[in-house]
Amino acid sequence: MRWSLICRIVVLVMVLVLAACAAQGQGPMTWLDQPLDGATLPLEPVTVQAHASDADGVASIEFFIDETSLTTASADGGRLADAMVEWNPTEPGHYTVRARATDSQGNVGSDATSVVTVGLLPTPSATAPPAPDESEMLFFVEPEAIPVGGCAMLHWQVYPPVDALLDGEGVPSEGEREVCPETTRTYELLVPETGHTRTATLHVKPAPEMELAIFFAVDPDVIPAGGCAMLFWEVGAPEEWRVLIDGQEAPHLDEREECPSQTTTYELLVETPDGPQVRTVTLRVEAEPEPTPPPGCPGPPVISSFTANPSTITAGQSSTLSWGRVTNGNSDVLVRSVVMNPGLGEVGSPGSRVVQPATTTTYTMIATGCGGTAQQQVTVTVSQAPPPPSGADLAITDLRPQTPVGPVLGDITNHGPGTLTNVTVQLSCQWVVSDPIEGTQVDSGATGSMPISISNLSPGQTQAFNTDISVDPSYRYDVTCSVQVGFNDPNLGNNSYSESFP
Repeated sequence: MRWSLICRIVVLVMVLVLAACAAQGQGPMTWLDQPLDGATLPLEPVTVQAHASDADGVASIEFFIDETSLTTASADGGRLADAMVEWNPTEPGHYTVRARATDSQGNVGSDATSVVTVGLLPTPSATAPPAPDESEMLFFVEPEAIPVGGCAMLHWQVYPPVDALLDGEGVPSEGEREVCPETTRTYELLVPETGHTRTATLHVKPAPEMELAIFFAVDPDVIPAGGCAMLFWEVGAPEEWRVLIDGQEAPHLDEREECPSQTTTYELLVETPDGPQVRTVTLRVEAEPEPTPPPGCPGPPVISSFTANPSTITAGQSSTLSWGRVTNGNSDVLVRSVVMNPGLGEVGSPGSRVVQPATTTTYTMIATGCGGTAQQQVTVTVSQAPPPPSGADLAITDLRPQTPVGPVLGDITNHGPGTLTNVTVQLSCQWVVSDPIEGTQVDSGATGSMPISISNLSPGQTQAFNTDISVDPSYRYDVTCSVQVGFNDPNLGNNSYSESFP
């Protein structure tokens, strides 16, 4: 029967909820699923069913009729167990049906009890029919109360067997019918031949509101800086109710690791038909304590100044980093090292360094001493030079020793027609040294690529450059220099120049 199935589901849910609350060591809790207390049953085999729960596990369930043991059913030792048995009452009467469970530790729980009535009418006898004026009627509903949407069974028996009317509809003298009213209703059984009537009322109870169970916790709830904790949650609700953790959809049951850098509050939200339900937990992050300088140490290092001049340059230009004296208060001795990043390594103080970054760069000075570390930063912003105008023909036009022993200087000339503004070109030179008397080669080399910055070079103007090549007037030098440009040079043939001297 549909009501029986619904009843079993409701009981099972109650068992699961109450099982979590059962105290250990007091024996299992037991429920009789059927027959229900107060039921009226025909004189025929009856199914007796019970559930039990216990935190230590259910070992067995024993059934009784009045004070007589009917049977003992073994369980599998789980927290929830059920069992059923067939009972064959032999005669009408009132009976007490009981079920009692024992847990795996030997603790016996309390009885679950139903008082039932069996066979209100005597079973008709083929050999001894009742007198014609005798008449009995059996009419009842099982169960007597259902939730909205539930069903129950009407049972009836008329003796002697004659046709009857159930709410005005003709029915045989004995039978049953499933009914599913939406509200409480009273049914009437009428025997027209005798005028006798019986009524049975089926109560319809409003469905209980579904309770929402939410578990949301963080463990531990306090961590040191850099530490982690576990976030746990479980939502007892229909799957169609969405669960969100900090706005992100999440399963109804899960856990995850959280490693925040600062104290953080997490939010769990459940979307219910009655509106959102919210729970929060806070994970507190304890800040690391400031290091205590050792005895005799005046404190952490002090960087008096750190600057970049200029702080904004065009690609290819240079900036000078300058820093003042680094001390521990009034003492230099307790400063162990001063490091400049990126790429400049350990430096002394005070000091300066020329840098030529290709892109915007932040330089960090880190001073380490007995009292810990201190740092300062400066940023050199690099802006890209605008592209030079087309048609700027750049050429190397001269190579010459500045003095008899060098260095070798050169000239680059803009043959136009465009003007070069804020551009950088790359210069590379090679040389061969030979003995002017014997005509034999004695040395050779190359400078590698060297940047030449041109701030403004109009057509016809010349700018000098240094090759960093030194010469010895006792030998012959054959020098070739080339310039590489990053713009449209209409005549690349004059980008190289060779000269011999003396």
